[in-house]
Amino acid sequence: MRQISVLLLSMLFLLATQPSTSWAGSERESLWLSPEHDDCSEGAVILVHGLNLKPGAMDPLGRKLVESGIAVYRLALPGHRGEDRKQRLAIDAEDLMQSLEEAASLVRKRCSGPLYAVGFSLGGLLTVVAQGEGKVDFDKMVLIAPAISLKGYTHLVTWLFPFFDVIPSRGPAPYRASVDGTSKALYRALFVLYDRRNPSNNQRLRRPARIYMNPDDELVSWEGLAEFIVEHDLEVQWSLKALDNDDAELNNFDHLAIDSQTLSPASWRMLFQEIQSFFASDQETRESEQ
Repeated sequence: MRQISVLLLSMLFLLATQPSTSWAGSERESLWLSPEHDDCSEGAVILVHGLNLKPGAMDPLGRKLVESGIAVYRLALPGHRGEDRKQRLAIDAEDLMQSLEEAASLVRKRCSGPLYAVGFSLGGLLTVVAQGEGKVDFDKMVLIAPAISLKGYTHLVTWLFPFFDVIPSRGPAPYRASVDGTSKALYRALFVLYDRRNPSNNQRLRRPARIYMNPDDELVSWEGLAEFIVEHDLEVQWSLKALDNDDAELNNFDHLAIDSQTLSPASWRMLFQEIQSFFASDQETRESEQ
């Protein structure tokens, strides 16, 4: 029992601890990181953050992609926008899904090029479920430590639901999307989406995708992701590649793998360079066909 308690407390700490940085109000909002006049002819990316992670934590990667000529829309999911306690407790999986659907529709209206997704953790799971169910139509996906293959003990958080509406966190308060912790409604939404990650018709998932994660991730299983790819016959379209945080400034939590603070310099360079190249290949193909 003591071992299980330690695992549970560690898991809560990992889910709620965020990179050390300062946050402005705009980092709780959905917004374009690229210039307003950009017609997105070379493609547009929707960035989708993780559970109890401030949306703006995805900005360093987003701005790197903007520098490479790709338009970026950073999504702020419900429950991460500074809502009050009552609103947070009313959020469900469909609210998260609708938010992503609306973002995809907005970006499609503005942009003439391909539509891409970069999703971290919960954001990666949401992206895969939405794509598999035909709610969105991404041309390519990048999934960073996606929560589509969770380690077994992550579900222990449900033991706290009868006692807490908001699950307390040991993580530093300034770095959380919600200072007092993560609502059990958001955890429930995560697990509902998790149960929907295996579509009956996975043709929609057979679009090119790249997965990046630390093999030592405390929450997501490397082996489980590899099995997911094989079980869904995605070996041709999807790939899985390792990141590390050996020389990172913040290297205590292997699940966090989104910026220069949480990745080694080599992994950080590799991540944004490979994402840029992955998306840029569409533009090169179109140019060669003209």
